[in-house]
Amino acid sequence: MLVALVSAVAILVAIETNFHIFLRLFANPAHLFFPACIGIVLTLFWSKHHLLNNLTRYRAAVTFSVLLAVFTPLLWLISPDWDNPHVRPIANYIGLPVAVLAVPTVSFFSYVLANEKPTYSIRDVVELILVPVWFVTWNFVELFVFNWVWI
Repeated sequence: MLVALVSAVAILVAIETNFHIFLRLFANPAHLFFPACIGIVLTLFWSKHHLLNNLTRYRAAVTFSVLLAVFTPLLWLISPDWDNPHVRPIANYIGLPVAVLAVPTVSFFSYVLANEKPTYSIRDVVELILVPVWFVTWNFVELFVFNWVWI
């Protein structure tokens, strides 16, 4: 067990130190970042409706959590800021998933906790409008509060 844990830590350290080289090998075009984020958010909103209307609350929550676990490394891969000297790595590791995934996650778990089935309504439109508002707000928090990004 200890050997597996030490091996996992060594692999994570190797990946973290060589992550920017890995990204360059796969030609990370920055112009695809926002369309990819929009696709992730729309996928999560569609998943919210599909999962909560067709599965039990527990299974829906587990499946949605797995989706979040899949989309988080995907966001890391498409982030255009790995080589940006004005962006600290924590802004990519923590800040980017919070910026993109927070509104769909809060929306999903608000339905789970209220034990409601989502319907396509004005609430969805408000949530989709809230995504860019939250994205910009979170970027200001990263800049002025946490100092993860500077100009």
